[in-house]
Amino acid sequence: MTTHLHRPYREPNHTQAWLIGSGIASLSAAVHLINDAKVPAANIHILDLHSGSGGGMNPSGDAENGYFLPFECHPHFYGSCLEKLLSAVPSQTEANKSILDAIRSSGQFQRPPPQDYALARALKQGESGPEAVDTKGIHIGVKNRMALIRLMLESEKMLGSHTIKDMMDESFFETTFWMLWATSFSLQPWHSAVEFHRHLRKYLEDIQSLNNLKTSNRTEYNLYESLIVPITAYLNNEGIDFRFNTEVTNIRINREEQPHIATEIELLEDGTEHYVRIEPTDVVVITLGATSSGAALGTNNSPPPNLSSGWEDRMLCDWRLWQKLSQVSPNFGDPTNFLSQSLRSAVECFTTTFKGPEFMKLYETLTHDRPGTGALVTLTETNWSITLSIPHQPVFHGQANDVNIVCGYALSPLNEGNYVKKPMSRPQVIPDNTGNIACVGQFVEIMDDTTLNMDYSVRGGQIAVTELMGLPEKPEKLKKSLLLEIFDLII
Repeated sequence: MTTHLHRPYREPNHTQAWLIGSGIASLSAAVHLINDAKVPAANIHILDLHSGSGGGMNPSGDAENGYFLPFECHPHFYGSCLEKLLSAVPSQTEANKSILDAIRSSGQFQRPPPQDYALARALKQGESGPEAVDTKGIHIGVKNRMALIRLMLESEKMLGSHTIKDMMDESFFETTFWMLWATSFSLQPWHSAVEFHRHLRKYLEDIQSLNNLKTSNRTEYNLYESLIVPITAYLNNEGIDFRFNTEVTNIRINREEQPHIATEIELLEDGTEHYVRIEPTDVVVITLGATSSGAALGTNNSPPPNLSSGWEDRMLCDWRLWQKLSQVSPNFGDPTNFLSQSLRSAVECFTTTFKGPEFMKLYETLTHDRPGTGALVTLTETNWSITLSIPHQPVFHGQANDVNIVCGYALSPLNEGNYVKKPMSRPQVIPDNTGNIACVGQFVEIMDDTTLNMDYSVRGGQIAVTELMGLPEKPEKLKKSLLLEIFDLII
């Protein structure tokens, strides 16, 4: 049962805000605390185990040894919450402009625009070599079409713990339509039917055009350099208290109070134990989990080490903290439901650094698309379920003109290669019956929205600030018409 509490306006000058983690969700919360809630920057504290901000978005490498670009850092983005965030932060490079303004002017004047739409979303092996796959339309047959309509009309409560496979015929997963959804959103047949339901409701109308980057915001470089670095610089300039190399080991919660409130943060700072007292007027915003948890890097000569079934050994501090919170109250969700699926959920990402134009010329010849026109191109007949991204160049600041970056991921990396041989348990952003605590990140519950995109994390940060600080303005609601989406399936 959800308990709706009236959250009074908090006096910003008397509020200390403690943000656990320094990914985009926490950075978003910090910006909105300053600009919307008017909390003094010196009262905002960001605690993170790592040596810098960005969470799992930090790229690495160089042109000589090869770059590595996390898949969530590709140089394009979409989402109204992310746009609102970037419109509130001044550009570090262009006077009197926000980051969003600078991105849009750079995209308009400093490089050639992409084609109006991408011609190739997928490739297959033809008789005379690779050829494009026709992905237009919804060619799934009457039976699967009706099953999709039933799924979309069903309530999330009735879908319960069912998987996508429970709701759809086996033939559905052999269709090009499913390939589009699976490779665009990293969906698997055993994933939650509720998650697929939300993706359908949000993206069905746009799935054919979602790959066309002309309709998205294209950044000059990767998202870490174009978004995380300038947002962090802005917060530093404002006087935010960043505390890196700091692990939050526990958050004490007084359950005798109604609602429950956080009273103390236990942390290790440079190996030394510290305790921070939390007053009822203060707020705590916690980033739960990490999509990059347990990640391991390979080299040019060797693949990443195989995953083991002992996922407990790979738990980062944010998972351990979430586990402790879940033992305090079920309102904080249960991280083991996600971590126990780590082997099946593994995705292998790769970045290839090319010297010279040969690969890019071959790509344009095969697809008739310029780099940066389409977000993704899937190789449909690979056992590893490989999808490539060919972004506009350069992707990194200082990248030479004769160097090109190509990224990709494999949804089924444990399969033998062609040539190289649960119920949802997320907590609410404001957990039920809590007074000064919020949870953010990819593992919190935001009704009707879909995970695994940056806008989801930013929306969570905005919700956390507006609810905890008692602000009247709420994040923009998702605008979709179920009736129009059903018509799309019928016709």
